[in-house]
Amino acid sequence: MKRVFIIIFILGIFIILIFYCYYNLSPQQKAEKLIKKGDKFFEKYEVCEDIVSDTSELLLALKCYTKAIQLSPYNYEAHTARGRVYNKLGQYQKAIDNANEAIKIIGNNLSRLYRNRGSVYWNLNQYQKAIDDCNKALELKTIIDHIDKDDCIEIYYFRGQSYYQLGYYQKALDDFNKSIDIFKSGTETIVFPEVLEAEVCLARALCYYKLKQYHNAIDDCIKVINNNGVLDADIKAWAYYHLGLSYYYGLGESQKGIYNLYRAAVLSLEMGGSDADTILLSVFDEIKKIDTSSWVIGKLSQKAVEYFYRKAFSEIEEIYNRYDEKRITEYMEKMKRIDPSSPLIQKLMDKIYAEPKKKK
Repeated sequence: MKRVFIIIFILGIFIILIFYCYYNLSPQQKAEKLIKKGDKFFEKYEVCEDIVSDTSELLLALKCYTKAIQLSPYNYEAHTARGRVYNKLGQYQKAIDNANEAIKIIGNNLSRLYRNRGSVYWNLNQYQKAIDDCNKALELKTIIDHIDKDDCIEIYYFRGQSYYQLGYYQKALDDFNKSIDIFKSGTETIVFPEVLEAEVCLARALCYYKLKQYHNAIDDCIKVINNNGVLDADIKAWAYYHLGLSYYYGLGESQKGIYNLYRAAVLSLEMGGSDADTILLSVFDEIKKIDTSSWVIGKLSQKAVEYFYRKAFSEIEEIYNRYDEKRITEYMEKMKRIDPSSPLIQKLMDKIYAEPKKKK
């Protein structure tokens, strides 16, 4: 009994010392601890980002970074990290605001701040601003930070994507080539490098297609399809889609072209993905331009309409008490694009009017 009492007493003293040490830390020291804690949550999210869509780890990281900023308002690392989280959450203006604050605090001497802000501008479709920030990041990498190859992969990728969107296909191709050349020498800090490499390879394929270098476009699409990494379903589906376009319009091989468009649609139907709706509609639009009597339309139209019907029906079931007519109508329009005569369209309309319309 005496031994138990001594152990409890020692543990109590130890706990008191821990609390004493923590509460005697300066605000800056507490902020640093919160940033490290937030970084762990962010890293956990990144590991599973391409597998699940759960944002709980991101929200925990956001909470840590926000507390750190409250304790130490001029900590540029906390602003940088919080901006990174907002970017992942799609809250791009908040991401820009945090990136601007970090740059204002640290000054023009840290390239990754410009890389981060450039990626947000890219997400906002402000491509020239993204290019300007990527240029600044590369300039600072050379002058001050020296070249960090993993950072440069992303800088060249975002700048290449921005050039592509502005129609500068050769400049975009040059940047994607630089990213891939760095990949060949190996990476150290990128989580799931095979995923980013596949994204860069697919982006390069699109450049080759625009520049009418169809054989190169086909080679890159096949590389993405054969990539053994844990890829998002959208990446491989888009690779099949652009492979089909390259065969059909580029090389005039109609059967290969139509078959690969079919594979893109099948993969989207089977695996889903955030771009599944867009890929399906793009496939059907292309097939209808090529041949309205194509076997692909006959084989997939019913499945595609059923896919959109199920999504619309689940919307009604899941949001029964906050009915969103606009979203249901969008699914109905997608069904009409696939097959305007499908009886499921009328069935969905009957379902809509049978439910009480409780708006959001």
